[in-house]
Amino acid sequence: STEGFVTSQSLNFFSLLQSTFTHADYLHLFSNMLLLVLLGMWVEQRMGGVQTLLLFGLGSFAGLGLFALTSPQPVLGASAGVSAIQGAFFAFFFRAEMVFL
Repeated sequence: STEGFVTSQSLNFFSLLQSTFTHADYLHLFSNMLLLVLLGMWVEQRMGGVQTLLLFGLGSFAGLGLFALTSPQPVLGASAGVSAIQGAFFAFFFRAEMVFL
């Protein structure tokens, strides 16, 4: 089934929104959620909840849209939004020393 996939022919707001919350498999979902939880809480503390949500949404739409316009392959998933959160994390905490258990 191609439901949830975005292509250049199906590029609209609702297809991008649906694709953001559709994942290829459980590993794809788990890895996105793990990074979102681990890095998102730090970004949210720095930016605030609404701005972090906007960053995730705009990152998802921009990444999915640009990929759909430049590639013949269909695309799905929240990886573009998670990448936006990762970028914000590394911009904010580039020189910070992190201690993980």
